[in-house]
Amino acid sequence: MSKVATAFTTAFKKYDTALIVNPYRTKMLTNILIFGAADTICQTVFEKSSIKTFDFQRLGNMMLIGCFFVAPIGHLWYCKWAPSLIPRVTMNPKIQPVIGMLADQLIFAPPFVSSFLFLNDYLKNFSAKKAAENVKEKIWTGMKANWKLWPPVQLINFSIVPIQFRVPFVNFVSLFWTIYLSYLQNNKI
Repeated sequence: MSKVATAFTTAFKKYDTALIVNPYRTKMLTNILIFGAADTICQTVFEKSSIKTFDFQRLGNMMLIGCFFVAPIGHLWYCKWAPSLIPRVTMNPKIQPVIGMLADQLIFAPPFVSSFLFLNDYLKNFSAKKAAENVKEKIWTGMKANWKLWPPVQLINFSIVPIQFRVPFVNFVSLFWTIYLSYLQNNKI
């Protein structure tokens, strides 16, 4: 095995252990990195911000939302609530991934996207009224995009991904999704 493969395997094992021993802390730190990277990519690649126009407050807000909102809620949803809900609907293992995906898209996604839009705007303006207007203006656009991406991802997630890796799997896809959410939040679409 090459040195790179050995290093990757070692890092993966340490991450796996951290997910089991400290799931919240590990997912919170992971989300700081993902949300920070996503907003940085959004600002520099898609919005063509330079170092002079880069919005560091926006970056900080995104990292706060990823750490203190997305990580804990994601852990609860993917590791506790959804695994508890799905068997109550059906015990058929062939149907459970579909039930998981439907629950994710109909129960979890709408309040999640709404909360993201609300929190992001609130942290920028500290106005609940303005944040609620932001949600009203952007939620339908965000949900249509959500329904184009997440159903197949969630079918994979609920069918073959081990429970402790569901949040990291979603986080990987979420890097690209969060770039979109950052763009949606900060631009007219």
